[in-house]
Amino acid sequence: MTSAERKVSVIVPVFEDGTRALDAALALHAQRVSGATLEVVIVDDGSRERTVRELDALPDDTSIRVVRLAQNAGRSAARNRGAEEAQGDVLVFMDCDCLPADAHFVQRHLDAIDAGHVATCGDVKGFDDAFWSRYQAQASVRRRHAFAAGRHYAGTSQNLAVRRATFFAAGGFDSAYRQYGFEDRDLLIRMGRLGTIGWVEDACVIHRDILSLPSVFRKLREAGRFGAARFHLAYPDAYRALGYGRIDASGRLLRRSAAILAGRLAEMAAPWLDRLATSGVLPFPVAAMIVKLGSAASFARGTAEATGETLRRPLV
Repeated sequence: MTSAERKVSVIVPVFEDGTRALDAALALHAQRVSGATLEVVIVDDGSRERTVRELDALPDDTSIRVVRLAQNAGRSAARNRGAEEAQGDVLVFMDCDCLPADAHFVQRHLDAIDAGHVATCGDVKGFDDAFWSRYQAQASVRRRHAFAAGRHYAGTSQNLAVRRATFFAAGGFDSAYRQYGFEDRDLLIRMGRLGTIGWVEDACVIHRDILSLPSVFRKLREAGRFGAARFHLAYPDAYRALGYGRIDASGRLLRRSAAILAGRLAEMAAPWLDRLATSGVLPFPVAAMIVKLGSAASFARGTAEATGETLRRPLV
């Protein structure tokens, strides 16, 4: 294959978030890629009419395509459908609430894959200098250190590139992970069996979501309730290495009861804690610890409430 024939596809799933998906598509379309053509594949995961109309504002350009699912299938299935529809030799996954940090985001992933990696991950940063952006930057540093220590499954599908052949050889995303959490770690483990996964620090995306403690706690509770048991069963060592084993409350009745109570208290206090953490009154390390403790309580509550529904489908 000559370099002129090479193609890279960026896949962006969207559900009820058409305006930001439109921004993401236009920013990706402006990427500067050498020796390859770029296509952007927006996967509308069963959104309502408003999002459909917003996506209709995309330019009439063959390098930007919208794939529409008739019904909401979940983030994993939507990404898989995008990969099936994509024509690229390299697939890049980015969430619709993100933007590439600069015009060379895709190129830096391509360079790292050309250097021998089967897949690559990169930084996720916030859009300003406030508390949540500092917190996300700190999370990216932790992921980077985890990669350096050999835990490549600490990455995120917010910012992920992979060779097409590797993606399909690994089986793609496990569509049993419909809710928030673990679908990216699961895929990274399976892809890591096929080759090395690299960290590309300067291939960065900007996360534009306006975070708050109530929303963060809801997501962590969702991850604990719907994805944790499946991931734990498939990869117990990784589950412990990522720190989830220490806060999992799916075992004894007393521990489950305590986790549910702690999670409820954390979620009831979330609006007040959010104001306290983001006010600037507390030193950043103290505010970050509040977020971590509350997040752990919400995740533990989710694991205590889990009923095993995510294990009904066979493990990949």
